[in-house]
Amino acid sequence: MRAIHFFDAQNGIAVGLGGEIIRTSDPGLTWTAQPSPTTNSLLGLFARDNLLIAVP
Repeated sequence: MRAIHFFDAQNGIAVGLGGEIIRTSDPGLTWTAQPSPTTNSLLGLFARDNLLIAVP
């Protein structure tokens, strides 16, 4: 993983190599893979309100 962002104490998202996207809803105890529109590595995240942008 290259970047992680927690929206609140429970919910977070992380991005990484090969376009990998994972989410948690239990403060990071478990993570679930999410569909990704790319296979390019995602190196950063920008989040504001309901907007989330992954940076290649």
